Amino acid sequence: MALTLENVGAAGLTGPLYSGVDLEVGPGECVCITGPTGCGKSTLLRTMAGLHEPGPGRVLLDGQPVSQALPGRIGLILQNPDTQLLCADVGSELAFGLENLRVPPEKITSRMLGAMSRVGLDHDTLPLDRPVGTLSVGQKYKLLLAAMLTMEPHILLLDEPCAQLDQGGIDALNSILENFLAAGGSVVLCEHDPAPLRAIGRILGIANRTLRPAVDTPPVALPAPPSVPGKTAVVTMENARLELGDKRIWERLDFTLHQGEIAIIKGGNGSGKTSLLRCLTGFEPLSDGSASVFGLTPTPKGLRGRVGLLIQNPARQLTADTVLDEVSFPLTYRGLPKARCRELAMDILEKLDLVALAERPPFLLSHGEQHLVALASVLAVEPELLLLDDPFVGLDPASTTRVWSILHQACLDGRSVICTLHRSPAVHGAHSVHELRAMGLIPC
Repeated sequence: MALTLENVGAAGLTGPLYSGVDLEVGPGECVCITGPTGCGKSTLLRTMAGLHEPGPGRVLLDGQPVSQALPGRIGLILQNPDTQLLCADVGSELAFGLENLRVPPEKITSRMLGAMSRVGLDHDTLPLDRPVGTLSVGQKYKLLLAAMLTMEPHILLLDEPCAQLDQGGIDALNSILENFLAAGGSVVLCEHDPAPLRAIGRILGIANRTLRPAVDTPPVALPAPPSVPGKTAVVTMENARLELGDKRIWERLDFTLHQGEIAIIKGGNGSGKTSLLRCLTGFEPLSDGSASVFGLTPTPKGLRGRVGLLIQNPARQLTADTVLDEVSFPLTYRGLPKARCRELAMDILEKLDLVALAERPPFLLSHGEQHLVALASVLAVEPELLLLDDPFVGLDPASTTRVWSILHQACLDGRSVICTLHRSPAVHGAHSVHELRAMGLIPC
């Protein structure tokens, strides 16, 4: 099936995002759309799926308006999987689309298990009755992709699929895309870094409010960390073991983080990276072994104000009506006057190039912009220890460089940082890199 865009446009809160977009994607073709954080890539994908008005133009599927397409013909997966997951357990999520398409019940289970296998989810270790809420963000993304594949769409629209996937997930995605294209399907995806996806045939970029062939940009060159860590241990874990329910996540974990150090912890989807950060904040108790932060057994109350935690899903961390209020709010706990809180908040917004968004509602921003705002609110109070769960998701190269500059300055100020990552393209900015496995942390 051919997907055609004619004179498509869209507007944001402060003016046009893009206009005059013409595009045709034929059977067997994969097109990648790049562009800065917040430029309208996600909006364009939603427009292709018929979920956003095309402005003065139109979107056609084989010559007919996309709004008239049969259910299941177009599969759209957005950046934040939590916005699309509807059911309580894995099996119900996989079956939901098939049931709505009236697939015969005797065929549903085989299509569900086949889709799980294609995306790299093992139904023996991830049973169909597993609650969706217990999955990692990467596992949720794989589940969404599997649910979409069960419906056998003709068009796949993927919003930054690499951002949530580990290397195994990207390998599986490459195979899925190649087979999908070989069968005559069409793919449009958005990515800041298209390099991991070998099926891409054309790369287009949103620039100057229109869509045009992308210009090659050199990879981000990260400077080495600016200082040598001190000798004072900020975080210590000894022979730590974590079990969740009847599943052992990791054991024999030993780790030390020193004052002024940036450490990266990488690992596959579901390896327990987020759980490790939760243990260090006291939200998740260890099953065995010990952990100390600033010489204390970690508890949320005991570490309040000293530890800043950035979670993976920024929408769960944003509460205020405007970006400025969001970043100002944590500063009020210092007892500072409101004007001073807003002044300090504007300083951090300027460092992250977010001043233009100061009066915007956070929930109307792009996923990458929301991630930056949540990070700004954590950074504003200058905690002694920063725990950042996948902080570079959804960020363009310029934003990534700004974040690293802030983290390096934090080290110079004597603060410490732990970042988790699915993959490690940006490890040169850290003092140490560790891989999380079932048998503990392995230095890289």
